[in-house]
Amino acid sequence: LAAVGPWRGWIIFDGPVDAVWVESMNTALDDSKRLCLASGEVIRIPDGLSLVFEVADLAAASPATVSRCGMVYFEAKTLGWRALARSWLETLPPDLAPRAGDLERCLECLVPPLLGAALVSRALVAPSELALVRAMLQLLGALLAAPLDAQPGAAGAPPQVR
Repeated sequence: LAAVGPWRGWIIFDGPVDAVWVESMNTALDDSKRLCLASGEVIRIPDGLSLVFEVADLAAASPATVSRCGMVYFEAKTLGWRALARSWLETLPPDLAPRAGDLERCLECLVPPLLGAALVSRALVAPSELALVRAMLQLLGALLAAPLDAQPGAAGAPPQVR
């Protein structure tokens, strides 16, 4: 990795932290900024290059690795259900994408009262708001993926609930 002139680059690692590879990142994260590969090869990290790790948790990361990184942590309740819904709407198939605004308005109307009812119901384990919305979006996605014009009993038609 070599650079000519001032530049800015980013390498984004998105996924679970693996204990083996994250330990090899320690030298890249400290002042020497050198990535030591398993083959023995050493790669110098240029000054304008930043490494970003987007992970769900740091269970496999050692304190040495964590101490070399700046952390930004978002609690699920901080983001709220709307961020989850917007993210889901961005993944709609192309034929449904033009209706994303309509779906968003429906969610705005339906989700708050549904959450209110679900969260006051008696359950052995209190469900989280995001878990409930995620489950609802998965169900809605499955329903929207079914062909709307299929005749009951036809090939590819969703099963009928009686």
